This record gives sequence, C-alpha cells and structure tokens, in this order.
Amino acid sequence: MTVLAIPLENTAPAADPAQRLELSVRTSGSVTVVSVAGRLDWATCPALAAELETLHERAAAVAVDLRDVLECDALGVSVLVAAHAACAVAAVPFAVVAPSAPVRRLLHRIGIETLFTVTERAADRPGR
Repeated sequence: MTVLAIPLENTAPAADPAQRLELSVRTSGSVTVVSVAGRLDWATCPALAAELETLHERAAAVAVDLRDVLECDALGVSVLVAAHAACAVAAVPFAVVAPSAPVRRLLHRIGIETLFTVTERAADRPGR
C-alpha cells in the first residue's frame, strides 16, 4: 500500500488533517482503491492527479474512496472527471466510493452527481 501525505506549505507536515492530503492505494479483489483523506483543492490535487493519471493502464477497475475528504473544490472534481474519462476510454470501470457530504454537495451543485458510479463500499466492483 502506498501512503502519501502532502502538506499545504513547504514546511513540516501539518498536524491538522484538514491541512493535508493523504492518499493510499490498495487492491480489494480486482478493484484498485485510491483512498483520499483531507483537503482536495488546488494545493493538493496534483498528488491525486499523478496517482490516478495512469492507473487505468494497470487496474482492472478503479475506485476512489472519498469518505474522508473534508473539503473539495472544482479542481478536485476535475481530477476525478479526468480519471473517469481515461478509464472510460480504456474500458476500465470507475467508481467514487462513499463521497463525503462536502463532495456530494459540490457534485450536485455542479450538476454531475450522476456522471460517476457511486458505491458505498470499496469492495463493490465499479460498473456492476
């Protein structure tokens, strides 16, 4: 499993989990799950984008677990949309797992809440 913590500034890691992004990657059955915790915004999105960028090339299915995302902006959503599109081109199922309330509100506000398959458990195979 890969775990990455990104502080918002180029200083020591922030003690407050809301001030950083934590990513972990694991496999659950045939699904590669990327778990995201903390803030998903302009400062932290490049790390998630880098993790998701080529995942569709080596995964049978991709799930992005957003249950621990405390805040998400439009750039965070754009990273998810790009990953979804890359997976669709490669015919790799893609799902968002248990989006937190802030993520759900933003997806609804933008009007794309139905773009993604949404599951409540990472073990649920995306696209089923």
